Parts: sequence; C-alpha cells; structure tokens
Amino acid sequence: MKDFMKIRPYCRETGFPEKTLRKLCDSHLGHRFARRTGDAVNSHWVIDTKKFKAMWDREEFRNVL
Repeated sequence: MKDFMKIRPYCRETGFPEKTLRKLCDSHLGHRFARRTGDAVNSHWVIDTKKFKAMWDREEFRNVL
C-alpha cells in the first residue's frame, strides 16, 4: 500500500466503505490525515494512509461516526 492515496483506490484496496471515509475527511479531524489536491470543492482528497490507520486504531473517530 502506498503512503498517500486517493479515496476510491484506498477503499477498493482495503474494503473500507467509501461513504464513511468521505464523511471522515469532511469532519473536523480530516485535516489531520487528509488534504485536497486543489482549492475547488470537487478536487480530490489525498489520504495519508499511515496516519489514518493509526487514528482508526486509536478510535479517534468515535465522535464523528
């Protein structure tokens, strides 16, 4: 797995629900593990997979979901 991936390829590779990951990226914690490729609303999200996995394992998203 790569260190940085877009949402759709990451979800296809890991089986993580895409809708849930998009919700997490838009949450107040999204800036800690993801960034947008541009300034537009429809620009792609790029995820730092190691940071996301660590946050998921520590259950930091409990308040968001």
